[in-house]
Amino acid sequence: MLHHRNKLKFWLAGLLILATLFAAPIVSAQPVELEFDIGDIGIEAGLYEVKVPVYLTNYTETIAGFELMVQENRPDVTVLHWLIDTVGTLIGGWEYVHSENFDGYNTNVNIMAVANLANPPENTPGVSPQAGETPFFNLIAYVNDLDDTLPDQTVTYSTNPIYPFCPMFSNQLGQLIGIEQDTVCDSVYFLCEYWIEDTICLSWTPVQTPPYDSVSYECRNITVLDTNVVKLTKGSVTVMLSTCGDVNGNGDIDIADITALISYLYLHGNPPPVMRVANLNGSPDGTIDISDITHIIAALYIDHRELICPYVPPED
Repeated sequence: MLHHRNKLKFWLAGLLILATLFAAPIVSAQPVELEFDIGDIGIEAGLYEVKVPVYLTNYTETIAGFELMVQENRPDVTVLHWLIDTVGTLIGGWEYVHSENFDGYNTNVNIMAVANLANPPENTPGVSPQAGETPFFNLIAYVNDLDDTLPDQTVTYSTNPIYPFCPMFSNQLGQLIGIEQDTVCDSVYFLCEYWIEDTICLSWTPVQTPPYDSVSYECRNITVLDTNVVKLTKGSVTVMLSTCGDVNGNGDIDIADITALISYLYLHGNPPPVMRVANLNGSPDGTIDISDITHIIAALYIDHRELICPYVPPED
């Protein structure tokens, strides 16, 4: 009888554990409230000034102010102007928009904007929840003189989620969206420069690497952007230097390019140095297939149709 009672106890305990597990609340991920998306564009070689659209999708909150920095990684290709373009954008009617360059090398632009100032002549609304179809604002970039024998050159534009560079967006009440505090701890090492009887140090010097005589741990609070709440997407500008149809990259467009394209598609040959130049019929998704072979043959030997090779933005 005791054996059966013990089995019953274990059986009931198992049921209680399962009931507890199934009754526990399911913690769902924090929904995205904002999406900040820098556009991807392609431009023809020789264009000097380009506007890079920046989009904002806000699902729940009205955005009434923000501060953020956009930086680029290829100052040899483009430089960012310290001004931004707001004509026809979501912040075109805001009462305060200020932008400036921090590093002196035109590799970034810091932007601060407020829809409604403290003592305005009128009440200017912020950006109500919307789907991001109209640009939030436009960056202005200048394209450097580039060697036209180079392949396409791509510049990446991005924002930094770490304070003090992280984007900060506020609603009409001045509340920040997606900003949280985090704790970072670092080890700090010290080397004694002058000992008294090997027990008392009179002079400590911070060092980066061993040897060291003492170590301390310092923790500090930092401000970070919760990227589960505010989603940041990089953008790019691609300067299209490569010649459409130059599949083998030798600078000419002839039968050798047809051979190179056939080899790539069907004989495991080398890919084009720039994939865009083989999209000869202008497929909007950048697909390269037999129709591109047909297109270049017709362009060279039949009806001399135009080779298109459009810019296709990268997939997110």
